[in-house]
Amino acid sequence: MRTTNKKTVALLICLAALVLLPGCTNWQKKYEALSVEHENLKGLLERERGEKGQLADRISQDQLTIEELQRQIEERSKTPGDVTGFGEGYDVSLDPSKGTITVTLPNAILFDSGKATLKSTTIRELDHIRSVLREKYNVFQ
Repeated sequence: MRTTNKKTVALLICLAALVLLPGCTNWQKKYEALSVEHENLKGLLERERGEKGQLADRISQDQLTIEELQRQIEERSKTPGDVTGFGEGYDVSLDPSKGTITVTLPNAILFDSGKATLKSTTIRELDHIRSVLREKYNVFQ
């Protein structure tokens, strides 16, 4: 029975050695590798946070620009005569795609009956329109 016990004990020792020996690892190397990976991930996280902050700043600046442009559009749509500089009574339309400015005079009659010369009020209006075009739109230069 002693030989059976010795064989059994020897067999158990061999099995224990087979189970435990492959599981031996260098925990220090694993710890160092994980520490390096952790530091790399922390660096990536900080970089992403910085980029996120820059994007947030840019978004807020863009939002302020959009609000300012919307305010300017609202102002111009409320007072088209003041924006173009022609004053009240003129119907003004701008067409940037064609490069045209159309000004409609409030007077329908520009000439005296039977005459070929403009009325003096019409001449003053046309001079005013010409000065505005020259000043604001760089026309007739």
